[in-house]
Amino acid sequence: SYDIKLEQYHVGSNLEDMLIIVDHRDTDLVISKYLVRLFTVNIQKITKQAGLKTWNNIKIYYNSDDLYFLDIIENNKNNIQEVLMYDILRYDHDITCNINKNFVLEYLDKRILVNILIQII
Repeated sequence: SYDIKLEQYHVGSNLEDMLIIVDHRDTDLVISKYLVRLFTVNIQKITKQAGLKTWNNIKIYYNSDDLYFLDIIENNKNNIQEVLMYDILRYDHDITCNINKNFVLEYLDKRILVNILIQII
């Protein structure tokens, strides 16, 4: 038997001979990983709906008015590109594209509008 003191941000559960403690704080790291995952999954949905395959030669452009989000994507760009198997590029001007989609990412009490442009080359 162990005497373990849980902090206010911990959730604990005792399952037979195992103790599980979860830190449920919304840290910058947790929010960053969550937004990167949502961003990646939404792009995968868009490319799948468009019937695109990993061997298609495309460019994916993204933008948002949320600077915090844009920094997160830029800081995680290599990981996102590995998962998607496409390059992603931030755009800040008009681009001729084949697909133009918007989606909203929600976390805590915030909503981030993201615009995705896909150019088939």
